[in-house]
Amino acid sequence: MKLKLGLFAGTALLIFASQSFAGDIFRINNYNTLITANHQDLVTFMALNARHLKQAVRSLYNQLQSRGALFNIQPGTRVEVVESFDDGTARIEWGEGRYTGYINKEDLSVYLGSND
Repeated sequence: MKLKLGLFAGTALLIFASQSFAGDIFRINNYNTLITANHQDLVTFMALNARHLKQAVRSLYNQLQSRGALFNIQPGTRVEVVESFDDGTARIEWGEGRYTGYINKEDLSVYLGSND
């Protein structure tokens, strides 16, 4: 019973994170969270990854990295959702608004509340 309750709670959190709204605050816990400087780059990356095109994913990642179009944030970083898109992505800010980028909403780890 505890396992079922835990699975239900985990599923509910994932669904909630994927339906984030502007003003929601999250803590990023993953070491490998992909955050891009450009929305379309993230959408392209997600599409290639969904099709399991590993070489194309690596190539795009390397291109983005060489252009300085990727952000590497530390686990525990607090981010605010500024805008949420229907394609599964969100525009986020962190560092008290100094930085902005795009993230897959599934990578928003721990919901901390809302500014609204």
